Amino acid sequence: MRRIAVCLFIILVLSSCVTSTKKAEKITLDGVADFSSSFVSFMRTLPAGGAPIFFAAAPRMSDREAEIDGCLASAAAQASKFIAAQASSYFLVKENNRDLFYLEGLDVLYDTALAEELLDDLTILRELQDRNGSYILARLDSHTIDPIPYTPSLSGKEPAWVKVYPSIKGYYVGIGVAQRAGRFDSSIADADDRAMEEIIKQMSVSMFTDRRDIEVDNVGTAFAQDRTEFSDEIVLGFYVLARWVSPDGSNYYSLAVCPRDKNTRP
Repeated sequence: MRRIAVCLFIILVLSSCVTSTKKAEKITLDGVADFSSSFVSFMRTLPAGGAPIFFAAAPRMSDREAEIDGCLASAAAQASKFIAAQASSYFLVKENNRDLFYLEGLDVLYDTALAEELLDDLTILRELQDRNGSYILARLDSHTIDPIPYTPSLSGKEPAWVKVYPSIKGYYVGIGVAQRAGRFDSSIADADDRAMEEIIKQMSVSMFTDRRDIEVDNVGTAFAQDRTEFSDEIVLGFYVLARWVSPDGSNYYSLAVCPRDKNTRP
């Protein structure tokens, strides 16, 4: 009986090793992946088995393996932002009797050293290469995430969340929209950051107005006014659930959530 038990133990260990070393699914295309329909599921990142999942992209390089390294670096940066990030946004409007213009900005900071450490904790689940670059889905094995009570549609058409914010109990919800910024990966990153901006504006926003009225001889009253909206928050648990690209490739969308209980300020 003891010999049988030992044999069973060895079989279990070997099967565990086989499972853990299972290669990621890999797809290679001669053309370009259509992320508005046929490959929209590749950008859906619902948590799997209690672990966060990240979609990452890298542009075409002469060394195609280097593209995967670039994808992993991007996924690690997202993982660091998932743990903690600091986001600041401002919107400034300046106007007077004749002119009106505005200025806006967004800064998203994260721990780059932590991102380096998290590289070893990422497991590639799916890998896709087309003539424009590489894309991966990677799981962060060292951290957990609670189930999120929302499932984005996979109909292959424009998702409903692109136009209507879904209501997800217990979460802030942000939808980021960005125009194509040259490269696919940077456009996706811009949309992600815009989603984070929408979330921090829900957490807090400060508004300031400075107006100056001036009496001008023989003309009347002139005015100059500055209006500023400002948000600055440390965000915990920022997570992108799904992304979508318009069929013409000009607009990029990210649907992100953030748990309210982790981001409630005293």
